[in-house]
Amino acid sequence: MKLIDLRKNYKSLNYSTVDVDIQIYKVATYPLLLAIMTVLSSIIMLNTKKSNSKIIKIVIGLFFSVVIYYINNLFNVMGSTEKIPLMISIWTPIIFLTLVNLIMLININEK
Repeated sequence: MKLIDLRKNYKSLNYSTVDVDIQIYKVATYPLLLAIMTVLSSIIMLNTKKSNSKIIKIVIGLFFSVVIYYINNLFNVMGSTEKIPLMISIWTPIIFLTLVNLIMLININEK
């Protein structure tokens, strides 16, 4: 609610509302992102063979988390500088993660 009030105040003062809009869209899509990340982590933990050690699983998880962080950050910067539209900057990482999940699920299903 405070973000919406802040957006109204910015509009009345003729300030740019891009950063506030990005935060509003992030709040709206955050539950979906958490669900996708949960599915991805469970796929990583269940997809690896039982002979792999826990350290390898942790390294794979850390690698994915760093890559996801930088992809999100890249698209957020592109959205805040208005190189791409805001909706695309928020939804592209989510769609990318969904596709990665689907590809990994297909690989599990084929095994």
